[in-house]
Amino acid sequence: MKIALVSHEYPPFRGGGIGTYTTIMSHALARAGHEVHVVTNRFRFGSNDPLHEKAVHREGNLWVHRIDALADDWEPCPPHDHPRDLGWQLHRHWSPYLYYAEKVGEALETICAEHGIDVAEFPECAAEGFAVIRRKRHRLAFRDLPVTVTLHSPIFEIYKYNLYSRQNVGFQRRTAMEEYCVRHADMVSSPTRLLARTVYERLQLPPEEPPCEVIPLPMDFDSLPEPGELARQRDPRAAASLLFVGRLEPRKGVRYLVDAAVKVMRRRPELIVTLIGRDCEAGEVPGPMTAYLRRRIPDAFQGNFIFCGTLPREQLFARYAAATACVFPAPWDNFPLTCVEAMASGACVIGSDHSGMAEMIEHERSGLLFRACDVDALAAAIQRALEDPQLVARIRAAAPARIREVCDTQTAVTNRIAHYERTIERHRGRAAVTLPASPRGRARVALFIPRQTDANVIQRTLVSARASATAAGVELDAVVGDPAADQLKASSGAAVHGHTGDADHASALRHWNAALAENPPDYVLTLWPGESLEPMYLTVTTTVLAQTPRAAWATTWALPTTAEGVPFAGLDFSLPLDLLAYHPVPFAVMRYTAWRQAGGLNADLPPGWREWDLLLACADAGLEGIVLPCWLGRYVPRADLAPSPPAHAEALSALLGGLAERRRRLVERAGVDLWLYRVMNSISTTLPPATAPALNGQWRDWWKVTKQCLKRQFPAAARAYRRWIKRLPA
Repeated sequence: MKIALVSHEYPPFRGGGIGTYTTIMSHALARAGHEVHVVTNRFRFGSNDPLHEKAVHREGNLWVHRIDALADDWEPCPPHDHPRDLGWQLHRHWSPYLYYAEKVGEALETICAEHGIDVAEFPECAAEGFAVIRRKRHRLAFRDLPVTVTLHSPIFEIYKYNLYSRQNVGFQRRTAMEEYCVRHADMVSSPTRLLARTVYERLQLPPEEPPCEVIPLPMDFDSLPEPGELARQRDPRAAASLLFVGRLEPRKGVRYLVDAAVKVMRRRPELIVTLIGRDCEAGEVPGPMTAYLRRRIPDAFQGNFIFCGTLPREQLFARYAAATACVFPAPWDNFPLTCVEAMASGACVIGSDHSGMAEMIEHERSGLLFRACDVDALAAAIQRALEDPQLVARIRAAAPARIREVCDTQTAVTNRIAHYERTIERHRGRAAVTLPASPRGRARVALFIPRQTDANVIQRTLVSARASATAAGVELDAVVGDPAADQLKASSGAAVHGHTGDADHASALRHWNAALAENPPDYVLTLWPGESLEPMYLTVTTTVLAQTPRAAWATTWALPTTAEGVPFAGLDFSLPLDLLAYHPVPFAVMRYTAWRQAGGLNADLPPGWREWDLLLACADAGLEGIVLPCWLGRYVPRADLAPSPPAHAEALSALLGGLAERRRRLVERAGVDLWLYRVMNSISTTLPPATAPALNGQWRDWWKVTKQCLKRQFPAAARAYRRWIKRLPA
């Protein structure tokens, strides 16, 4: 079998459980006779290994392809390190993860063409498969490539348990990309049942859409010291000690370890606690975790805690075996490899029950489990390990065999190959599904060009739209808010109707809405004078709408017509991202049925707000919006494309209040996100969806709409909200 394993975590990348998995799995699959292609980034990290500089190198059945996409600091590599470069703009204006996913897609397309890959595996973390899965779903590329996604540590859970702010655009975009990969893969695998259940419940996915199989991560036990040799090095006279290894961050639960150890030290003051790992942000309070933990330790016990920082991996195994117990108190964790290494070293491991450790450890046989986030329960487990040497001895004897059974490499290879075969089978079944056809043999697209301007500019827009309609085999019926429209008909080749409108084209828009009601089209589209479509634009957008019944609208990426503009490379319209921080969609083809269901463009709203309101209405009705990742349009950057706040506070309050009232269900569903975003951005210079300076007192009506939802579902948050809003400036 020819397998592509994609992961930017691969030597010389430092640290990371995904990198460890990719390294072990790729070599094991290659040894088993499979052709393995690792697709990774060409990081340096001070490595002098000449192999790390090669774009492609081969070791038997193992091929390693290194992409020149990211430098060690995750900035774009040459030639994409210039502000005018399209890759740089994707990285800077949209997401580094979107940029890297696109580079992975480019590389994998070449690898598939040259080697005929049978199946590709991506980690969900960092959404490295986003470009591939997105194009495969919409049949733009990779139609014959089965894809599986392996769950490791989703960014949503990492931020949640690390207490990091999730109210920012970068987090929201990465989360949307990771979730997209999980939803639309052929198959999914997870190292633990807990992680699979966590992700599927959060995404509200049925168990078989897509199917998820539990396959524990492998470990290369041949590279580890023998537990018997480590046991012989252990000093039986050594003082009682606890060991933690891992990043010092809230997600790893080090605060609970410190609090529990302090409790135990009041009875066992000789106890020593050693913490090894990189210092991270404390999360709960500003500053590093070590400083936060030191503040929690009484002066009398400061000397009992040793913070070692990071140590080489080879120095850890003797420490695992020497400690009275190794404690991994994470409030949530997936499949910590430090726990695997500790058990393989013959350590007595104390782990939380809300983690993958509960699926590695047999309580009281190969380790001890305690209730996660419960300091008293952890203190009791530590006390038990200190006072029951016979129990600890039995656990030390049983742990290595148990973890070798769970993480056996050969078993992992067998299970992974079976998973790949089922992925290929499901891919074939999905590819064989007959897609729905267009309701008519020749669909009709109603086009609206809203503003009076130079007739030559409108003509160029009409000509491009007509060429795209001809290529798609659809009929184009255009309405132009310009009295000279009749002069354009002959040159554009489209049916063109003129209408004299007011400055913000509201009357022309009302005229168009009335015309659509009298003679309903299949699709509607609005373009600004000067915008243009590539010949394939209407072909791909109408095709994807015909194939996706739940989609209300579709568009493609679009380049700006001016050098100062930012390329539009949006994700599919998603919540709460586009409710918190809406990035305007320049233009899109929309089903007329969805248009009518959503109420069309509201001419009573200011320009910019109309489009956002329409897309929110579609989302409120449960309809999808699709952005295809291909450059098939050019848009005109303009000030009124984004919804800007009116000059007067009363007008803005009325505008926001009206929008929230019309979309009450949507706003209530995202009520807590909106409230948190408002709090987090109360001192920011901008607030979504506005692009002007924040006007704190003018946004009250918008947030008041979430009150009832907060009161019903989150009473504590509602009380905090009421206290906070009273302190806002008038």
